[in-house]
Amino acid sequence: MNDDHAATSTADPEHRAECSDSIDRSLIQQVPGRARADSHLPTGGGAGESDTTIIENGLKWTFLAIRMVHLVQGVICVASGWSTYRRPRVAAAVLGMVGAESTWLLVRVIRRRNVDALAIRVDAAIGVMGLVGLASATSVEDRTTSFNWMLPYSVGTAVGLVVGVGRQEGFAEVAALSGTYLGTTVRPSIRPGQIVTALANAASYAGFHAVAAAVVRRVRQASEELAEAQAESAVRGERLLIERERNRQHRLLHDSALQTLEGVANGLIDVDESIRGRARAEARRLRQALSGIEPEGDLADALDRLAADFASEGLEVTCTLGESSPLRAATTLALAEAVREALRNVKKYAGTPTVVVRAEPSDGGMTVTVRDQGQGFDPEVIAPGFGLSQSVHGRLAEVNGRAEIWSKPGRGTRVTLWVPVE
Repeated sequence: MNDDHAATSTADPEHRAECSDSIDRSLIQQVPGRARADSHLPTGGGAGESDTTIIENGLKWTFLAIRMVHLVQGVICVASGWSTYRRPRVAAAVLGMVGAESTWLLVRVIRRRNVDALAIRVDAAIGVMGLVGLASATSVEDRTTSFNWMLPYSVGTAVGLVVGVGRQEGFAEVAALSGTYLGTTVRPSIRPGQIVTALANAASYAGFHAVAAAVVRRVRQASEELAEAQAESAVRGERLLIERERNRQHRLLHDSALQTLEGVANGLIDVDESIRGRARAEARRLRQALSGIEPEGDLADALDRLAADFASEGLEVTCTLGESSPLRAATTLALAEAVREALRNVKKYAGTPTVVVRAEPSDGGMTVTVRDQGQGFDPEVIAPGFGLSQSVHGRLAEVNGRAEIWSKPGRGTRVTLWVPVE
């Protein structure tokens, strides 16, 4: 059993490719059933949030969560150390000021859905004012201790700068926060150990800001790389969908109308009422396929229809069906069309009037074997053409199946088709 040869044309190849691509795109839009079948392919659209938006939301809520933690620290320090503060009411007033500003910040960020530059600038200004105000409420010795809860609070502000403002402005505002802290804590009267603590705390502004900037920059870079990869994947998915649709259309023509036309043109088929009926059946099959209508029935029905079709052409097909397993409609269609092509090649090349088709479950799927005792061929000499590569191998590959072909001159041909049961 040989595969049919590929048709040739004198038309310009680039022109044919452009026309084919245009037709395929239009047909993809017209066939909703085919689009649903390939809906697992990556696409460029989507109703959900983009990955960039998700990343920015994560950064925003991380900053606000850090702020809430620092506010809780402030409440605990003021409540537990009320008698320790030199001016406890001033400490409470500072807590009220930063609490009001944080509430405003939270509302603004939720409404605008981002941490904008104005919000960050106001937050930095409040941080500077809070450092000065709390310093006036504490003794010089306590300004490097946990009673100065504006230190972690304003360090959190320095971290938030990387989300809402540029690098240069961020460095300037970090310097302002760090300088304000040093200016309110370092005094000639404090001990050397407190000076070291103050310097280390002041350095933490720049340190945390730098680490946060590096992390945010890398996260945003990864988000951009992911978006680019998704865009490339969408393009590849669209090309794959177009290629699949093109192959499907080619197979439809090759396995139906083209076979009849070639037979009539080459004098292999006499035009009589049976041929007219066959032409009508193939036209109906093409219309159904292009409309996305899958044939009704199971694998047994499909094999019976094939046997009847080829009997009208003079090929006796003996079908035997073992214990049948249910298959998806798309899998049944692919398997039946692969069998059709195998039978077509028997009719055209094997030189025998009979062929046996056997279907049985095996290896977690269904196996269909098409066996003839015809003249056979040498697979190493005759390369597979469109029929074997697309109508058989191509169809089964789309449903995760496979095909194996054995043949020897004078000993016939065996085509083994397997599809998974899903």
